Amino acid sequence: MRNNQKMNKFIALFLLFISVGYTIDNYPSNISNEIAINDESKITNEPYDIKLQIDKTGNNEYRLVVTMELNSGSFFVSPYSSDRFSGRFNISIEDNGKLELDSKFIETPRSVEEYDPHPFVNGLVNWVSVNTTYKHQLHVMSQNDFEVIGLVSFTIEPRCTFEKVPFIITYKSGELKIKQLNNDEC
Repeated sequence: MRNNQKMNKFIALFLLFISVGYTIDNYPSNISNEIAINDESKITNEPYDIKLQIDKTGNNEYRLVVTMELNSGSFFVSPYSSDRFSGRFNISIEDNGKLELDSKFIETPRSVEEYDPHPFVNGLVNWVSVNTTYKHQLHVMSQNDFEVIGLVSFTIEPRCTFEKVPFIITYKSGELKIKQLNNDEC
């Protein structure tokens, strides 16, 4: 009789451990869906990282390079999508007579137009869901020092928020540089 009680307790504990292990393994974790680890191995809950840089391509010739690194399954609408989409990815600078941003750009890798049946889209769209780089030629039109404010804007999905990333381009002593600003700095 005593052995039966020990065996019943052992079976009950065994089933309890199996049950707890199954519950933990199959419990949905919101954390793993919201947190990503980026290249610098730091944890972030942001759906994207953005990197801005200026490349010198020749004598007084420059290129603005914007790299979008997407985290946690995030995506956005490519500037190649139809202009019926508000919130498409866009890079702009303020009107000025010193620096011009070429309207032509290179998107790498190039997004592909696809049909999206979602009720808010219900048509053709170029979704960007992988890390992507945008390159725009810059034309310096003044040899005097200057500063020009710019903005990268887009709607990040699935969070569905309109993002504004301000930056400043400075030209000083013949050198063009870029700095990302906080939203409260502009």
